[in-house]
Amino acid sequence: MGKKARLLSVLLCLFVIMQINATQFSFIFLTDPHYGVDGAILEENNIAALDDVNRLTTLGTDPFGYSFMEPQGVLVGGDCIDGGTNALNQWYGNGSTPGFTTHFGVNKDKYVKYYVFECWGNHDVHNDYGQTIRDLIRDRNYQRVTIHASSNYHTDPYGYNTSWEWQGIKFFNLGIFPGEWVDCEHSLGFLTSELSSMSTAQPVIIYFHYVCDEVYNDENPGWWTDEERIAFYNAVRNHNIVAIFHGHRHESSYYQWNGINVFNGGSAREHRSFFYVYINDIDIYVSERSNAAWAQTWRVAYQNNSSTNYTAIYAQGDNIPKEGKERAFDNDINTKWLDFSASSWITYKFAQSKIINGYSLTSANDYEERDPASWTLYGSNNNTSWTALDSRSGQDFPNRFETKSYSFTNNTGYMYYRFNLQNNSGTIIQLAEIKLIEGAATPTPTNTPQVTSTPTPTPPPSTWAPIPGTIEAENYDNMSGIQTEACSEGGENVGWIEAGDWMDYNVSITAGTYTVSYRVASLDTGGSLSLQIGGTTYNTVSFAATGGWQTWTSVTGTVTLPGGNQTIRIYANQTGWNINYFTFTGTVATATPTNTTQNTATPTRTPTPSNTPAATSTPVSGTVDITNQGGPISAQYTDSPAGEDIAKLIDNTSSTKYLTFHASGWVQYQGIAAVITKYTITSANDAAERDPYTWTLSGSNNGSSWTTLDSRSGEDFPNRFQLREFSFANSTSYSYYRLQMTNNSGTILQLAEWEIYGTTGTVNTATPTNTTAATATPTNTPAATSTPTPVAAGFSDNFNDNAIGSAWTMFSGTWSESGGILRQDSTSQGDPCKAIVVNSGLNVSGNHTVTAKVYINSWTDGDTARAGVSLFTGTGDGAGYNLLFHNNHSTVQFLDDRVAWGTSYTFNWSNQTWYWFKMKMENGTLYGKVWQDGAAEPPNWPYTWTRSGRTGYPALNGGTSGHGGSCTVFFDDVTITSP
Repeated sequence: MGKKARLLSVLLCLFVIMQINATQFSFIFLTDPHYGVDGAILEENNIAALDDVNRLTTLGTDPFGYSFMEPQGVLVGGDCIDGGTNALNQWYGNGSTPGFTTHFGVNKDKYVKYYVFECWGNHDVHNDYGQTIRDLIRDRNYQRVTIHASSNYHTDPYGYNTSWEWQGIKFFNLGIFPGEWVDCEHSLGFLTSELSSMSTAQPVIIYFHYVCDEVYNDENPGWWTDEERIAFYNAVRNHNIVAIFHGHRHESSYYQWNGINVFNGGSAREHRSFFYVYINDIDIYVSERSNAAWAQTWRVAYQNNSSTNYTAIYAQGDNIPKEGKERAFDNDINTKWLDFSASSWITYKFAQSKIINGYSLTSANDYEERDPASWTLYGSNNNTSWTALDSRSGQDFPNRFETKSYSFTNNTGYMYYRFNLQNNSGTIIQLAEIKLIEGAATPTPTNTPQVTSTPTPTPPPSTWAPIPGTIEAENYDNMSGIQTEACSEGGENVGWIEAGDWMDYNVSITAGTYTVSYRVASLDTGGSLSLQIGGTTYNTVSFAATGGWQTWTSVTGTVTLPGGNQTIRIYANQTGWNINYFTFTGTVATATPTNTTQNTATPTRTPTPSNTPAATSTPVSGTVDITNQGGPISAQYTDSPAGEDIAKLIDNTSSTKYLTFHASGWVQYQGIAAVITKYTITSANDAAERDPYTWTLSGSNNGSSWTTLDSRSGEDFPNRFQLREFSFANSTSYSYYRLQMTNNSGTILQLAEWEIYGTTGTVNTATPTNTTAATATPTNTPAATSTPTPVAAGFSDNFNDNAIGSAWTMFSGTWSESGGILRQDSTSQGDPCKAIVVNSGLNVSGNHTVTAKVYINSWTDGDTARAGVSLFTGTGDGAGYNLLFHNNHSTVQFLDDRVAWGTSYTFNWSNQTWYWFKMKMENGTLYGKVWQDGAAEPPNWPYTWTRSGRTGYPALNGGTSGHGGSCTVFFDDVTITSP
């Protein structure tokens, strides 16, 4: 929802109160220098522009009144050279004639004294040396990987397109434009992949060469097509794109493209032009320097106009930087908005229409005559036609920092709310704070005599929300300071929460001890809340940031509540979080909640059917229902609604059910040791698409090493409350049973009942059957004659099932399992091709050791020929830490996908030979070893590389084919353990 907490540093005695911005930095955008154009005057213009860049910090203050900051770097928007047959001379220079690289270094090493990040334009690549110039830019990018690794600098697999971070803002350098044809070097795919691994709330700045809004037709070719622009917009539309910078037009301008701020840079060659860009956590300030003088300036909100969470603030005037319009809505009475006018207006825009029927105004720190004395509040949905909602006159704020609240009748939602204000006297108007409130504020009394008689008590509401049960956060009976908004999980949630805000709910409680689960989200600060009754705190929970205002998680606690009709209060102990609903249940599931699962589906809270008969299956003779013998039941996810938790799965009635807001997941039962040969599944009351459709039943004696007992796919439950029975052959005793399921369709999985039948027996402590050696090897390949050092129990797979198991998730490539081998057979472009161990039960955030046999079936030398093992691999982009055969037949090297290559070592290896790979992470250091199958495992760890920051899963790296190299790879005998 775009709300940020402000940090105040209160310095006592000799210091003053001041606001600290979380974001504050600058950079240069310079474009179209066209080195090599005939005419010495044009080269002189480039030099003059660069002279101005180098001496910026000596110029005092920028046009907005800020002191110049040392720029982080210079972004060059393409057309570095003019092209033609003299392209290489224009790039490098020729004798006394400078070229682009004569002035623009990489690491502050040439005429420009800042880091330089150039992209290419049409003049750079539409010439006889176009590919060469692109490759030279790629080579400069490789230098930047080392320089800027600490800034999270990434490149695509081929080094052409890049991204990095400055103070939390993600920058993308995308060449001529974001597209997929040869001139673009697949920049759109790089952008899409990078965005998929980022929070949608993270601010992004993109730059490239071509213009965003030119029409494409025969008369005006526009340089890139409407279809290409649509593809680009679809890639970014749900992300926080705060600005785009480009060149090409040779003129400076600002425009909006699909609601996104776009800055078109002028030409350094023609006008000695460049942009000085200053950003804080409120605004983006862009100042054009042209012909050694300040020309145009633009100031836009540090927000994304196309974002669904976008809000904006407009005003007739303000006093930047310290008394700007944003200060009226920054939740800080120590700042203020000031306009040098006796009357003014200020407008707040919401992301969507809201029904506002209350507001408050807070006077500022000084000069009572600047306070507003009369005003009218208007509403609008187009920022043009306005409806008067509330008018006041003769108002007075006797005290500084005094807050007055007002309410009015309004039943219409508006996106824009505008105050037209007239001050008390004088020529300046100011306010410290404005709040717009959904739900009536308590009006400030004016000359109202004190009530001396006992007021008539307000009758209680006719309906009291029952506990146990679920309470929607927006269904409060009273509140202070909060607002509601549309929720990604359906309905509304409560937001704009600050410390001291609260919501009251009238409830009817059945006395007892409950598990209370709060559905919360927080962009970057986390939160804390207390549950209170009559001023007494009964429960307090705290939670970490979830990464987004609509990124939801559940946090739980235990609370003992008194019975009867009560008013419970949810009290905010901390600023910066949202709440969707909270649930009281009397049954505590035994699974430990992870509190990290994000639910992006729209929950459907289905009422439990009544008077439905329980399942009536009869077990086979001589067997018992293991689930009736006692033992904990748990689940992969703990996001079930009230009354549909995991305990309902084995309660011997089909009138209840277990539900999770995920398309797939596992349930697990730990019971008596038994030889199980049969199980039943009963469909739930509604929505057939939620029924399990594909599943695997596994057994274990330690809860970590699993043996597949039965697998099904394409199953169907035509009827509600339908019980189906499944039998299989098994002679081994297990005490853990896990059912890994995927639903029919949609985003919710549910089932009414799960029963397991078997006979008690002796626990089998032998090595699980799925850890034996592979039964087949590729042609002319010797069987393994050595095995790695034994390790602790974890996950293992020898690929003897002739079908890829449910533990694996594949990212790119062509994968198959047969003959005891996992194969990756594609040489098409893929970045990277990985088999990721996702559903093994291992802790994703923990350190692991991955061990596997690797067999190179085919190999073409080149940078993108690589294969081996991975750790901390993300499922969204396949990126992680890797230990790989790389480039040729004599190199083993570490790789941080799309970030940097690590240390490399000489190791001579051959195609069609089995090798063992082993890698682990300990205390921020990657350790690795590689040895040929049949040889002894090295006793130490010869390969190391310091790395940190990623989270994810163990994986197998089956190659990254494309420019200059490819491979096909086989794998066997994979083991994942915790060190």
